[in-house]
Amino acid sequence: MNQQQPWRGQPQYGPPPQYQQYHRFPPPPRKRGNRGLIVLVVAVTLLAAAAGGYFLFFAGGGGGSGGGTAADQDYDATVREHGAAEVAWRVAQGGAADQAVANGAWLTGEHLVRRLPGRVVAYDLSSGDEAWAFPLDDPPKDNCKSSREQSGNRVALLRSVGEGQPRTKSRAGTPGGCGKLTVLDLGTGKEVFTADLAPDADKKLPDTMARPVLTADRVVVDTAPGRVFDLAGGAEVPVPPAFAGCTAPSLGLFGDVLLADSTCPGNTEDRDHKNDELRTLRAYDANFALKWEWKTPKDDKGEPLPVRGVLSVDPLVVEVGHSGHETRLLAVDPASGAAKPFAAYKTDTRGEFKYACAGQGLRDCPAAKVVGGKVILSTSPVQVNPGDPDAGGAQATEFRNELVALDIATGDAAWRTGKVAGRALAMVPTDDNRLIAFQPENPNGAKAMVFSVNPADGKATPVLAIGPAALADDKLNKVLRNQSFGGGGESDALWRDGLLIVIRTVYRPATAVEISTVAFRGK
Repeated sequence: MNQQQPWRGQPQYGPPPQYQQYHRFPPPPRKRGNRGLIVLVVAVTLLAAAAGGYFLFFAGGGGGSGGGTAADQDYDATVREHGAAEVAWRVAQGGAADQAVANGAWLTGEHLVRRLPGRVVAYDLSSGDEAWAFPLDDPPKDNCKSSREQSGNRVALLRSVGEGQPRTKSRAGTPGGCGKLTVLDLGTGKEVFTADLAPDADKKLPDTMARPVLTADRVVVDTAPGRVFDLAGGAEVPVPPAFAGCTAPSLGLFGDVLLADSTCPGNTEDRDHKNDELRTLRAYDANFALKWEWKTPKDDKGEPLPVRGVLSVDPLVVEVGHSGHETRLLAVDPASGAAKPFAAYKTDTRGEFKYACAGQGLRDCPAAKVVGGKVILSTSPVQVNPGDPDAGGAQATEFRNELVALDIATGDAAWRTGKVAGRALAMVPTDDNRLIAFQPENPNGAKAMVFSVNPADGKATPVLAIGPAALADDKLNKVLRNQSFGGGGESDALWRDGLLIVIRTVYRPATAVEISTVAFRGK
């Protein structure tokens, strides 16, 4: 099996961050003979809105006509050129003893590998057949994280050691925490090693926000101090004081550069007070030698702003700020420390854009991408009601948004995809410079599609159109009406050579018969 490059943008989990500025939908029109399903959809919609607006369920069916809008014309042209994409394979969730996060998904040459509650499973990309399964003898509610990347077909899993899994680090004497590290070979489905993680100096274990990181030959765990293990045999490796002496609330691997959002005692004589001298973004090379560090700017109260996420390391583009408030998007020169804000980037309820990053990890930036000297961002959905000047022939309320590219050198808008009747766009994670976006179904009959967007000019080319059988399948409603992927929501997506895979990332006892993984492929 060939080694694959890390899949950028694996799902992050934990409490849903409030970074998507979405709105409630009007009650869906009633389908004949489907009243129970409609009641369920409405109930889940309200719950999703209360949880932060992550999962949006549109009204209306999947097979209606959009009245000749640009979105409809794109769909028809795509079907003529590529054929209609129907379900290639699907997998039901199955039983779940408790609510838990399915935390980890990786693509290899032949398989989709998922970490599910109680086991890790490899599915054949062509058929969906189960190739192998590795059991996890862990508590039912194990929300510990896995590595985003793979190295030599190996991945790392943090695992729970007790009940009562906390969302913050376990207090001294409290059971629970992510105190076990397992490295797994994705080619064979076999364990490479498992190591127990001793509590840190404060008698705490890694929490459910901690995520292991794989370099070429090491596993790094963001404990205090950081702990490093040999990837092949599991032996703990000593690291330089410059790395071990800092507490890293978040780690992220960007190519061969390891970034750490760090608190480093010794940078200031005033160690008893929180200030900008203590909070830095640090870059390390493969030997854990410090390459550079950048101190984050201060907020209006004089406190250092936290790093929400890093969009790219070369050039260095960082989002800083607090959840629920306006954030700053900065182009940073790490050599000088200079940081240039993108003036056009406005978030929160008053801004045009979704938050680029979800604030749950350095690489968790599902609504943005840096390609070719541009930062590509997602705008917040705009509500369009029937009768509005730009509603056209819309008979129901819909939400539209677009992708916008900002030039890193100037900060100016380089292009916009434009807001199109019947269209909202959600970025799909890719492991290269391709820009892929998903258009969900909407209540006016627009059908689910996938676009490839040219990063140079913003031209959106349809590459996959969901077919009529899938659109008519009520079990796929939640899948085909998704307005966002990743970022702490309940679904994520992967794209590989014309194959769209959508996965459920939260398992519940009540959703045993619902789809957890589904793949669509065009003809």
